[in-house]
Amino acid sequence: MQHDKAPLTGRWQANDDMPHRKKILSRILVYLRQHRRNVRPEWIKKVPLMAQRLEDTLYRDAASFAEYNDMNTLRTRLQALASRLSHIAPSGRRQSA
Repeated sequence: MQHDKAPLTGRWQANDDMPHRKKILSRILVYLRQHRRNVRPEWIKKVPLMAQRLEDTLYRDAASFAEYNDMNTLRTRLQALASRLSHIAPSGRRQSA
């Protein structure tokens, strides 16, 4: 697929990415729901917002559309992002070891 629309951020992101972003978001929701079974209802309510934040970060961090849209690496990229985020305290500062 060719991806040559005007970028939103001066990089590769474009207005016509939304269908692809929804597809990635759906896949992230599936991964999150599969990963955590027998969880509290409070956690289940947070899943859509967590998925949106993860998708948005993947979208903004990707070097290209091809990298962002690669379903073969999505799980690995999510795991790397989760690892990176787990080292950041809620205040945005790194946790001490």
